[in-house]
Amino acid sequence: MIIHTSDTSSIRVNDLFCGNIADFIVKGGHSKSSKTSAIDAATGESLSHVNQHILSRQIASILTESGYEPNFDPKSHIGDVLVTLFPNSIYSSPVHWAALIRGGTVSPASVSYTLNELAHQVRTVRPKVIVACKSKVSLAKKAVLMARVKTAVLELEHVISNAPKYPESDSVKFNKNSGYRRVAYLAMSSGTSGGIFKAVKITHFNITSCIQVCQKSAPNRDTASQIASAVIPVSHLYGLSKFLIMAPYVGSTTVFHEKFEIKEFLEAQKQFQVNSWPIVPPLVVLLTNHPLVKEFSESLRAHLRIVCCGAAPLGEKAARDFLTAITGSPDGIIQPTITSRDKSKSRDSGFFSSIRAHVADPAAAGITSANTAESAGQSRDAPRLQIIQGWGLTETSPTCTTFDPLDPDLHIKACGKIVANTEIRIRGQGQDLQKAPILIENYDAHPSKETLPIGEIYVRGPQVTLGYLNDDHADSVSFEQCYDPHVPWFHLKWFKTGDVGFIDAKGRVMVVDRTKEMIKSMGKQVAPAEIEDLLLSHELVADAAVIGVSNEKLGTESPRAFVVPKSGFKAAELRSWTDSQLPKHKQLHGGIVLVDKVPKNASGKILRRVLRERRGDLVEGVKLSKL
Repeated sequence: MIIHTSDTSSIRVNDLFCGNIADFIVKGGHSKSSKTSAIDAATGESLSHVNQHILSRQIASILTESGYEPNFDPKSHIGDVLVTLFPNSIYSSPVHWAALIRGGTVSPASVSYTLNELAHQVRTVRPKVIVACKSKVSLAKKAVLMARVKTAVLELEHVISNAPKYPESDSVKFNKNSGYRRVAYLAMSSGTSGGIFKAVKITHFNITSCIQVCQKSAPNRDTASQIASAVIPVSHLYGLSKFLIMAPYVGSTTVFHEKFEIKEFLEAQKQFQVNSWPIVPPLVVLLTNHPLVKEFSESLRAHLRIVCCGAAPLGEKAARDFLTAITGSPDGIIQPTITSRDKSKSRDSGFFSSIRAHVADPAAAGITSANTAESAGQSRDAPRLQIIQGWGLTETSPTCTTFDPLDPDLHIKACGKIVANTEIRIRGQGQDLQKAPILIENYDAHPSKETLPIGEIYVRGPQVTLGYLNDDHADSVSFEQCYDPHVPWFHLKWFKTGDVGFIDAKGRVMVVDRTKEMIKSMGKQVAPAEIEDLLLSHELVADAAVIGVSNEKLGTESPRAFVVPKSGFKAAELRSWTDSQLPKHKQLHGGIVLVDKVPKNASGKILRRVLRERRGDLVEGVKLSKL
């Protein structure tokens, strides 16, 4: 067995926090701080760290009044379930923490869900309570009726306005054995096997250990001086972990956006001097090409210092085009076009001030990667904007690899190095593979990529999920058991990620492909089978198959349908019909191709590989869409 480990030394197992996430955040040392923790980008309303914690304990009492109790099931390791159904908000953290304080389990729902999708989640996780914003209360009640689950629906605005009337509840404590396996989140995911969405069991230990190993591996990535924009939905584990747990744990500030609206996004960056943008590739592309960005260039150059990109791979060209658009340099070196007043701020804009305290001379520290290298003649202490990619999945809570901003090996094509306490195998052609004998910088120019040790990535670590709720089949195909008495208990199984990649000579991970079935559209997973089922329900569709295609205009992968039409079929009408049935990221932005038949094997399985290899198709039903 060839196992790739982290360059960072492991945290001792006994030093990994085992207990309630709510208590872990308090342990970060900022729960009594009057510093601003959360800001509403639209209204400017804010909450301090201490006010968030007080409010969370008051909301916990409201949940108790609604019948929400720490009813721990020793078989499933799940408490009473709370479903959240509201957009990003300064109240996201207090509501989540309230459920965790009571020893319960949170299952975030996306506000983009259709009635059928929400009903499926309700039916799967069987919540005791749903907290929904006013505009989604009706949808929540309809979903409860459709799912036939006894669930109380509370209006978020009512909960917040009434919270001060309630006493503060104490958090439920776990013993060590319970703490390791107690489920904090039921996060909806298609899993590595595709198909209908499943509930992933993410424990308190998964989340807290992931925060700890990320802090150990990248101590300068998330700091108290960070001011981050939250446009990634906290219904997604990436956003949830980043904004609701990591940020309050380190004592930073988050500016919450209900949705992405470019003018508000840029105005908030200027008003609140945002220095960190955790975003996804489609937004990188949009910001690169939008003319409005130029109007805010002075503030962006003065304050923005880091862009964390996740949820899907970001191409090198897209990354360099973005850096050029913001800074004037493809390496992110900020060109001296800002005012002298703001220039002094840009050299110490908060985020990197703490880093410079550790490194007086970046060049001496070896910061000469393709993302941060300074051109000849440029000042060594010139301010810079860095793009840091990371990699992980819902099932890994979510981080497996990342970079520290000061890592001399940081490169915008790589998705990081393995974080502490985490191990990876690369499985190809039935065997484990070694590191590639090349550097990621040289991957594109390599004459025979097929000879490189590229394979499916297996991972194990304290952040890896217990498994899927009530889905033994998904568990059986997603994990490989390990029988080794010499490893920690959380290393006793390997998670088969379905992602394909390699590790270069410097230990950097690059993901070069994804699972054959899944589509990663606008940072979200899309199951082709779901869209195919919808298409087949249309009276003028004889057969259909869906794959993902690269969509350069949107900077993402998009679903494309191959349809066997019946008489009278019109692609534009089908596109309009499917758009009315699907959320935006599942819509057919990749268009519709008419075919005589869908290629299938003898057992009836769609041969998506054959569809991917097609060239020169007439693509219909494509229209301009906004993100």
